[in-house]
Amino acid sequence: MKLIYLSPHLDDAIYSCGGRIWQDVQRGDDVEIWTIFAGDTPADLTPFARELHTRWGAGPEAVSQRREEDRAACRILGASHRHLAFPDCIYRRFADNGEPVIRTNEDLFKPVHPGEAGLVQQIRDEVLCLNPERLPVFCPLGIGGHLDHRITRAAAEATGLPLVYYADFPYAAEASIDIAPFIPLTSKPESYRLDDASIEKWADSVEAYSSQLSSFWSSAGEMRSAIRSYAQKVPGRTLWKCKPAGGVQ
Repeated sequence: MKLIYLSPHLDDAIYSCGGRIWQDVQRGDDVEIWTIFAGDTPADLTPFARELHTRWGAGPEAVSQRREEDRAACRILGASHRHLAFPDCIYRRFADNGEPVIRTNEDLFKPVHPGEAGLVQQIRDEVLCLNPERLPVFCPLGIGGHLDHRITRAAAEATGLPLVYYADFPYAAEASIDIAPFIPLTSKPESYRLDDASIEKWADSVEAYSSQLSSFWSSAGEMRSAIRSYAQKVPGRTLWKCKPAGGVQ
């Protein structure tokens, strides 16, 4: 069976579902991870984007580095990858005035700006074009409220395809976050169990994103401990399935 996981960035699907993806592959499923915001690094970086590049230890071609990390992570799990050309929000500018969409870290977690409404439609169209069989897709719930996660979910919902939602890790692991408001009322939860081998493969694949580890953890050891803990919690071992409300529009 072919399974399609939509990942906002070059790490999110594996961060959130690495153990499950490993199990899918071991069962013989053909898993594809489609990263939505994997477009090239622009020449005109904002100060905030440059700051992130410095934190990541990445040069001017940061996206190329991150794409290579994603390829390595997918190889560890036995999944294939597809990198779409939409730019990450830290690189995007509004079409009408050329101003950056993101200037500060706080901007990452604001609602979708009206100036980006057309982006949802563009992503929707691309996903449908690449999925002529109209197969179900896995998409993030958007827990944590990151702009690109919200856009990915909105685009997936706009396709009219059957959806399987996953909780966004590491945001969903935060004790202060209530995931209930993010779960569609019409969805049905599906719990699964991850064995030790699956959890270790999950951690191995997350470690492949070396430029991103410092964004959430102080060390690879802390990351591995966080994944082992999260795998025992409801968001870390649950998917939420939804049938489409209607046909593809």
